[in-house]
Amino acid sequence: MRKVFTAVSALIILAAGCATEMSLKDAYVFNPASHNESKYPVNAVVTGKYVSGSVKLKEDIVDIYIKDLEGANLFANVDKKSPTRADISIVVDFTDYKKNGKPGIEMSVIIKQIPENKLIYRNSFRQTGSDDSYSRADDFALLLKKVIGESIADLDRKFEQFREEGNLPNHNWDK
Repeated sequence: MRKVFTAVSALIILAAGCATEMSLKDAYVFNPASHNESKYPVNAVVTGKYVSGSVKLKEDIVDIYIKDLEGANLFANVDKKSPTRADISIVVDFTDYKKNGKPGIEMSVIIKQIPENKLIYRNSFRQTGSDDSYSRADDFALLLKKVIGESIADLDRKFEQFREEGNLPNHNWDK
């Protein structure tokens, strides 16, 4: 009995430590960069992380998010570093979740106005994929693209509301 318990325990520990290593470099399709003026004169700094027990990404998920945010052309400047002229801080956290036994991605977005550190936006987004979503890079990239696209569309709606209310978090650094 003890040998069976030890063997099962070792198998569980081994399986728990085995995450699929995945590269999205060739699978993820970014929004094309736009040369138009940004919709909102806001400078953003982005931080975040991806916590997963089943996938280990070779690329930084925050860089993927920043490229898509830049492609959407919402903000004047989007950066990973903490610029001295940032108007908002965006924290994006990605985690795995399951719905009805199917794997998915949950993305939490928190935006605070700088320097007051005032919370101005909080929302989370979920996308459920297929059973292959965590084993094939193309399927995982599609799942990630859906959740990021949904979050960027919601950010656009929220910042349009801020503009209509005359409450856009902008410091007018250049004036």
